Amino acid sequence: MENLHSLEMLELGDNLIKEISGLQNLVALRELYLGANRIKEIRGLETLKNLRILSLQSTFISKIQGLDALTQLEELYLSQNSISVMEGLNSLAKLRILDLAKNTIKSVSGLSHTLELEEIWLNNNQISEPKEIETLGFLPNITTVYFEANPVAKLPDYRARILKTFPKIVQIDAEMVTSTYKVKFNSVPTESNIKKEIPAEAKEVIEKMITDNEKK
Repeated sequence: MENLHSLEMLELGDNLIKEISGLQNLVALRELYLGANRIKEIRGLETLKNLRILSLQSTFISKIQGLDALTQLEELYLSQNSISVMEGLNSLAKLRILDLAKNTIKSVSGLSHTLELEEIWLNNNQISEPKEIETLGFLPNITTVYFEANPVAKLPDYRARILKTFPKIVQIDAEMVTSTYKVKFNSVPTESNIKKEIPAEAKEVIEKMITDNEKK
């Protein structure tokens, strides 16, 4: 693949690949699909600075790392792995879709720099506390969330909390948020007030964005 400098999409899913290598010259690559392989570590992506979509679903990854150079990334798919901690995402300021379904995540974190995020998939994890959903309330553009098949989804005020946390929400799990849906679940009392606290790091990012816009 050394001579494929202009290649924009590469699909290598469902093979027996054990490590990410040999991609350093694919500098024009915009989409990379490596799901259903035997990859254990995210690495070897440092030169793929034009990448917009990265899929590493159904592999053996246990840690989110090696993404610092992917500042243009918009979609990241890491479902069906062994990830327990949400980390290594600070450089992904343009991320719109994050799929971490079917992992072993208990706590939501590491998203203070991803203010463009629109969709987050965290279904089939081990999230049990409502505050973990509310932690994402500072993200202004969230329209779709998946938390089904987590212990928290069994709470009677689960949907009501999501509606109150994300004002732009249009889909909760597999259900579209219609006006009827809102009327039905907004009437469900929540056990405590929803608190939308902006993480300190996120405040810094927001302040920088405002400053940059003022300079333009």
